[in-house]
Amino acid sequence: MNGNTNCVTLIVEGVATEEVYLGRDWTSSVLSNKISLLNSSGRTHCIALANPPFDPPEVTAKQPIHRLLQKLAVDHVEAGGDATKVASVAAEIRNGIPVQVLLVNEADASSRLAHKCAEKNIKHISIGCIDTPVNIVTGGSLNQITIRERIQMRRTALCERWILDDVVHAPETATAVAVVSPKASSLASLVFSSCKRGRKYFRPTTQLRPRMMLTFAHQATDLVCNFYSLLSLAASANFVVCNLSEDAPEAPRYAIQVLQQLRMKSLSGTVSAVVTLGRRGAVVADWYRGGRIHSLTFRPHSNSAIVPTPTGSGDWLLGSMIIFNHTWASRNLLNDPVIASTLRAMHFVCDKLGLARNSYMIDVARV
Repeated sequence: MNGNTNCVTLIVEGVATEEVYLGRDWTSSVLSNKISLLNSSGRTHCIALANPPFDPPEVTAKQPIHRLLQKLAVDHVEAGGDATKVASVAAEIRNGIPVQVLLVNEADASSRLAHKCAEKNIKHISIGCIDTPVNIVTGGSLNQITIRERIQMRRTALCERWILDDVVHAPETATAVAVVSPKASSLASLVFSSCKRGRKYFRPTTQLRPRMMLTFAHQATDLVCNFYSLLSLAASANFVVCNLSEDAPEAPRYAIQVLQQLRMKSLSGTVSAVVTLGRRGAVVADWYRGGRIHSLTFRPHSNSAIVPTPTGSGDWLLGSMIIFNHTWASRNLLNDPVIASTLRAMHFVCDKLGLARNSYMIDVARV
């Protein structure tokens, strides 16, 4: 991999957030209309949810979160957000490879984000069309729950002309563009449509309006999402979807069925589609090479390898998969480069979770 001379310019678009991590003495419980935070001293705080939980590790609060922080014991705060995590992982993996990473942040510029980008040698452009959201993260590394703050859009978005010029021209020569957590759909659409020759990675988010979700999905070369986001995309396309969990035995087969339906409407990428199923593994479709679909099944050898996939695992997978696609797997030496990149990315995520390679295996089977 280090011998590859390909130069990759990766542009990641989305919202950078302030991630507030609570102390270890706080636990959380998610109900249908609220989340309950419980302190070891017996103190309890309830946060009303904007809508019923769709993806349990991530919920959206109904009221502003910053008002609640004065009542909670905060451990630390860091720059976060899906786009920031994808860019950070991509920068982490490049390790000597000529990869340029640009983070287009829809929110305000913050000192924490500037420090993180400087530390990882990531160029960033903060547009400032969104107040930086404050998210609460509670629970240990393996059972985290993220309480997201509702996005507050500004009417004066995109007012700086020179910033807009940078955003418009940057994707023109980009090798890859990833629209990860868009809230300002007009900006995300601008970044996506400006990418003329590179691959366009899209991860659906339930916070997008159905029409915009379908627009991005239609333009994408690569669709990367979890099982719940796949169902949300299908529902936006007016498909009748089943109420299944990613842990259900029939989830892999159902994900394949939904992908094939979306493909008939050109909504599942033109090159590939990857649907993650938590600790079950993933379903991978290589549309470019005859529509081959494989299941990548995670099989633990012992109880030590049975761990939940925390919030952020999907960001690790996407960031690593993009880099592997455009460096290691771009040499035309692999029969199934999409499958190989996804498999290698899954191993990378397992490494991040602290799982030893001899504690599990990932079965690859063509469906």
